[in-house]
Amino acid sequence: MIKLPMSVDIKDYQKLNEFLLGYEIDSILYGSLGVSVYLGNFKQFDDIDLLIEDSYLLDKWPVLIKIMKNNGFELIDTREHEFKNKQEVKVAFAKKSILVGDNICDPTKDIQTCRKDGILIKTLSKQAFINAYTFSSKDGYRKEKRGKNDLDIVDRLKNMIPPKVVISAILEKIENGQTKIFIQTRWKPKVSPAYSGLIEIPAGCVESYEDVYQTLSREVKEETGLKVVKIISDFQSEVAENRPHDRSKVFMPFVCQQMLETVDGLPWIGFVFRCQVEEGEVKMQESEAKDPRWITIEELELLLKNNPEKIFPLQYSVLQYYLKYLKDNIDK
Repeated sequence: MIKLPMSVDIKDYQKLNEFLLGYEIDSILYGSLGVSVYLGNFKQFDDIDLLIEDSYLLDKWPVLIKIMKNNGFELIDTREHEFKNKQEVKVAFAKKSILVGDNICDPTKDIQTCRKDGILIKTLSKQAFINAYTFSSKDGYRKEKRGKNDLDIVDRLKNMIPPKVVISAILEKIENGQTKIFIQTRWKPKVSPAYSGLIEIPAGCVESYEDVYQTLSREVKEETGLKVVKIISDFQSEVAENRPHDRSKVFMPFVCQQMLETVDGLPWIGFVFRCQVEEGEVKMQESEAKDPRWITIEELELLLKNNPEKIFPLQYSVLQYYLKYLKDNIDK
């Protein structure tokens, strides 16, 4: 008779987490069982993967071994930091630092407390799991072991993330008779490592029921310290209220934008506006961007032609269209 591997479930995690907390060991549920918080029981779970403080896998490793042994678990794989008890519940530990080291997420923002089957679980956000499984799918050992399973998980999680509505701002000014636009270097190494270091224009997400023009002004002010004083070539209607507490408006931006596929981003979709801002010193939001500068249209054209890979993907087509628009209108 073939002996099937023992599966684990969220109740096994609960028991494990409870005794670890008794020793003041804080853990984050990782791996397939962690993903099940979002996807349900999509497979048989062979083990419990937990992230813990690095010290317990370094100088405090003997302490962790003793704690696990006192609670009925024996070490079965030193390399994987894996333990098993008599009920064949297996648990593997990894360092929390991999979240930053492998560019998976920002632990201060992307750890969530969720419920599954009435049990509180500390785990990663959907986007952090997408980053983790995308990263691991490139690992030769795991790729051979897991095949396409990791990418299937990535696709299923991506389908659960709603679109993010984004406003982008093309900031223009005339200097010595030349049109210049504002660019900056995207710098979010913890939350968007693959796109950090790319050139972008100011942008940000629309909050629930926020007027897009308020978003535009807010994001430009937050990222550059400058105030929007004029919006070029747009239209917006008066706010209509045809029923009590139901308010709407129509508006026409310069152009719209959308990401159809992304390596390290979100399903962004949104609107782009051409703006003029007040004169003054740029004050960057250092947690998001750096290297502010104004460049000429000719410099922008050369940048897009010679180094397209250096442009933030959401805004690459935007800037292409912007150049075409200027050329077509000048020629007329």
